[in-house]
This record gives sequence, C-alpha cells and structure tokens, in this order.
Amino acid sequence: MPALKGISLAIAPGEFVAIMGPSGSGKSTAMNSLGCLDTPSAGHYLFKGAHVEALSRDQRARLRRRYLGFVFQGFNLLARTSALENVALPLLYCGDAAAARRAAALQALASVGLAGWEQHSPAQLSGGQQQRVVIARAIVTAPAVVLADAPTGNLDTQRSHEIMGPLLALNRDQGITMLMVTHAPDIAAYARRKLIFVDGRVADDAVNPHPPTEAPAVSLLVGGIGIMNIMLVSVTERTREIGLRLAVGALEAEVLLQLLVGAVVLSALGGIIGILIATAASYVLSGVMAVPCAFDLSIKLLALLFSAFIGVVFGYFPARRAARMDLIEALRHE
Repeated sequence: MPALKGISLAIAPGEFVAIMGPSGSGKSTAMNSLGCLDTPSAGHYLFKGAHVEALSRDQRARLRRRYLGFVFQGFNLLARTSALENVALPLLYCGDAAAARRAAALQALASVGLAGWEQHSPAQLSGGQQQRVVIARAIVTAPAVVLADAPTGNLDTQRSHEIMGPLLALNRDQGITMLMVTHAPDIAAYARRKLIFVDGRVADDAVNPHPPTEAPAVSLLVGGIGIMNIMLVSVTERTREIGLRLAVGALEAEVLLQLLVGAVVLSALGGIIGILIATAASYVLSGVMAVPCAFDLSIKLLALLFSAFIGVVFGYFPARRAARMDLIEALRHE
C-alpha cells in the first residue's frame, strides 16, 4: 500500500510550512521525499528544476550537501565530539578548508545563541542547547531549505518555544525555506502555511490566519522621550551643581560627557527592564494564550543597543544646554 496517494504540492522559496497529521498519515514519508532521503516510487519531484526522482544516490547526496539542512527530533549529534565539530561536519564533505570550517561553525553557533559553548560535548548540554547545535549544523552550509522533523518533540513547552525563535529568524531574515513536521498545534502556529496529511493525502492546505509575532522593541522610542523629559528635569534641579562644576574648572565637554553617560546608563537600565517584561510577556502569550511569540537573543541585543542609542539621542540636547548655561546665573539658582 503506497504511503502517499496522488499528492500535488508546490512550495515556494521563503515559505514556512508546517506539516501535521496523525501517525501513519504520510507526513514523514513526504518529508523524506522532499529532503531527498528517499525517492518516490512513482510521480515527479522537481527541486530547482531538477527531477529528483531521476537522480542517482550520489547525485541526491550532492543536492542535500548544497541545498538542504536537517533538524532531527533525536538530535543525531556525534557523542564524543564537541558542538563545534558537530556543526562543522557538513562542511567537511563540501571540501572546505579546516580554518573555513571552524569560522563558519563558530558563526552558526553564535547565531543560535551558543557562543562560548563550542567545546562542550552533547552530554554537557541541555536538550534545548543540543537542539540549537542541530539547528546550527543545519544552517552552516547556508542551505536553501531546512527540513525540521518534530524539532520540539523532545523538549518541554518553554524550551520548545525558545527553539522556534531561531527557526523563525532564519526564515524571516535569511529567506530560508522552512518545512517542519509537528504534532503540536501551538508549534504549527509559527508557520505561515499548514498542510494536514490524512491517509496519505493532503486533506487541508491553508494559510495560517495567525502569523507569528515578535515581542516589539518599538516602545523604546517612547522611553526615549521619557529620558529626555527626565534629563530636562534633572538639569533644572542640578543647575547649581552644574554651575559649581563649571566654576571649579570643569570644561563644557566634560560636563556634557558626564550628563550623557548618566542618560545612557538610565536608558540602558530601562531597556533591560523592558526586555525582562517583554520576555515574560512572550512566555505568557506563548504558553498560556497559545499565541506564537518569538523573542530571541538577537532581538534582545538589538533592543538593548537601541535603548542606549536613545539615551544618547534624547539626552544630548538637555546635556548640551546644561554644559552651556550661564555660570553666574547657575550659581545663583535657587
């Protein structure tokens, strides 16, 4: 009995597709065929114009090497090698030099938040960290397509949603086509398209009405306006202090720098608090309300840098005004 029956399916570059269905529905067979791990017994499969069903075993291996990355449910990491060596493995068969393999593996690990963990073996990593190593290995060759077979199947709810952050970012930022098998509706909700397999056929092919969202960092702009107001009030309250600093020999540039440093520190502290609140909110939305919400490390770092930048921009003019105030009037200020 054929595992797949009369399927006609097209997947465009850059799509994020979730494949769902009960056990025995044909979804794993479909993924194996799409990933060039197996060949269909009948029909045609075109990948970038090439008829995959007509390729030899070695030709399919070269296609996988160049265009495909795999995220396995069971991790499939080499036990006695480091995370760095596991990630660099596909590049060995691409013919890359050792230095190039190391550099690419380091970059891939950093992109999934594992900088500093390169020399740890799988046994020294948590389940979530091991899955991040698997994702790094899948993307180290800069593939066109990543196929993820139940990537959160061995993880708890919190780690599952954390893992979806890097996958979402790869699809959004690098345009990598993402195909993901999952049994979890809350994980499938991250995809923009869902395929439901039943008895070897595609029973439903629908666009996700609730596309994935990210915890926003735009609100930091409002915080910047608050920083400017605080700086203006602070300058007014510290007029005599500033006048005293100028009187005892402080240069305008030194006063300006001192006030700017204070603005940046205050803004960065606000950014950290905002990140903590946004992270907590993302867990609530993902875990309690079942709304997909990714807030990965790159977004957090960007938010923190932006908050510091806001401190400089909105703190400069009040600080400049303070540094240039009339010395006599400042000392007489009540």
